[in-house]
Amino acid sequence: MIETFSMQDLPATCVLYDKLAAGAWLRIDANAIGWDDDFEALVGTNAYGQDYVWGALTLEKVEQWRQRLVDSGNFGFCPDREEEHLDVLALQLHLSNLNVTIQNGCAA
Repeated sequence: MIETFSMQDLPATCVLYDKLAAGAWLRIDANAIGWDDDFEALVGTNAYGQDYVWGALTLEKVEQWRQRLVDSGNFGFCPDREEEHLDVLALQLHLSNLNVTIQNGCAA
């Protein structure tokens, strides 16, 4: 299920979190986000059709996503190349997890 909102009627973070936790995909203006079981992460698509990995489903991550929309109205930039394949998302998620591991002082 996709729930659509505009920036003018953007719900509070806790409402967005509850909807995502219940399995909904959210579309706010031209930006979308939802949980992906394969990647085990929040993934989204920006207004330019670029896919991205946002990370864990936590209240903090949802607040960061919401605030970024409020601050800029969009994610990313107008691409000068074709849309990236989902394999790139898997690599980004792997690198993100590796970065967290390194930041925590653990060797992978």
